[in-house]
Amino acid sequence: MDRQFISFENTHGLTLKGMLFRPTASVPNDSVGFIYLPGIVLGALSVHRLGFKIARELSKHGFQMLLFDQEGIGESEGSYPEGKHEAIAHWVAEGNLVNSTQEIIDWARARYGMERVFLIGHCGGALTASYCAADQVTVAGVVLISPPPLATGTGKSDLVRKGVADEYYSLYLRKLLDPAAWKRLLSGGTSYQALVTVLRSKLTRIFSGADGSSALGNNYNHRFVKAVEKITRQQKTAGVIYGEKDPD
Repeated sequence: MDRQFISFENTHGLTLKGMLFRPTASVPNDSVGFIYLPGIVLGALSVHRLGFKIARELSKHGFQMLLFDQEGIGESEGSYPEGKHEAIAHWVAEGNLVNSTQEIIDWARARYGMERVFLIGHCGGALTASYCAADQVTVAGVVLISPPPLATGTGKSDLVRKGVADEYYSLYLRKLLDPAAWKRLLSGGTSYQALVTVLRSKLTRIFSGADGSSALGNNYNHRFVKAVEKITRQQKTAGVIYGEKDPD
């Protein structure tokens, strides 16, 4: 597998950076290309080097792949909103990286002859990938890895979500007979707010007989849901991957 650092200047005069992975041997798959979009601000080689591992596997099957950081992400120039993680996540969920991603797609098609482009997005990158695939004919398909389906900026703690609350509830139960855990609790080392929030969320569902799904109805990222529906109607190739530890 050959790899090389690449960059180009976008329409804002900013340098976008990435890495190209190509099979060592000449193969008949040069017209097909994959572009990996990372989650939020960490960059394409972060999160256990997931992008690199995917590129290595695709290379074994004769496919070329770009790991690219959009404007303001990772190694690329640009900026993103100041504030906490939630504010940045909301900025991504609103589609603010779509234009930058489309520039990357157009550049890759022109530079490397990618006639069919598939996007692989992780977390926030999966949201951006779905938005692009729904609206751009240049995208042939997507693989969405752990896309966050819930809307951001709802003001509700993640601890009230069924999957998250259940995970923490199980953790607390396992610690009931742990002397060290009780010591942390009595000395103020445990977050009382988190503990109360989890217990209230869990007990509310138990006594109401609800599974939590109806309460989440209005909290979904409707743009993401509509994008996936549109991709399906267009009969584009699509796959969604969640890990067993992903909440909800």
